[in-house]
Amino acid sequence: SKFFSFKSCRRASKSFWSFIAFFLQSVYNMSNKFYERECDNMKLLVISDIHGLATYAEEMIAREQPDEVVFLGDGLRYIKESAGRFGNVHFHFVQGNCDFGGEPEEQCLRMGGQTVFFTHGHHYNVKWEKELAYVTLRAKAAEVGADIVLFGHTHQPDLVYRDGRIIMNPGAVMARQYGVMTWEGDTVKPQLKKL
Repeated sequence: SKFFSFKSCRRASKSFWSFIAFFLQSVYNMSNKFYERECDNMKLLVISDIHGLATYAEEMIAREQPDEVVFLGDGLRYIKESAGRFGNVHFHFVQGNCDFGGEPEEQCLRMGGQTVFFTHGHHYNVKWEKELAYVTLRAKAAEVGADIVLFGHTHQPDLVYRDGRIIMNPGAVMARQYGVMTWEGDTVKPQLKKL
């Protein structure tokens, strides 16, 4: 028949199972393989929402001299260009709702013995229902075993402690806002700052 062939059915089946294998591997990578950095003293710069103002991000990096930078989305192209100017700093990216760049929308890291979950936040309703967003972010943190949750999107800095977890929104780079997390031994100190 012109409309059905076993050969096309086998190809479709193979493509379907290839997709399933890719999807399961992605889920496994998200939940089980974290970037790890173990050290007694470390500084993490947390930035989000550049929206074209990469010079502010570069000033923040130069001022804070961090070991690591977490970028929470919206301005991915600009921060990737800036990252090349800071060879001694390790960068971690997620993409936001204004980015198109193939980066994941969520990631986890292990830093100073703690798990850090980070996302832009637009899938968690952070802009509209703050308390509900904290409930969904805490549920995700519990799911992945995170001690620290970082998100952006709202352009409003916020730092709270819920269920023994640190939840931080660094605000927007475009408003000269950022966050810093400093590890000293087993203690982590989060701070919201402004240029």
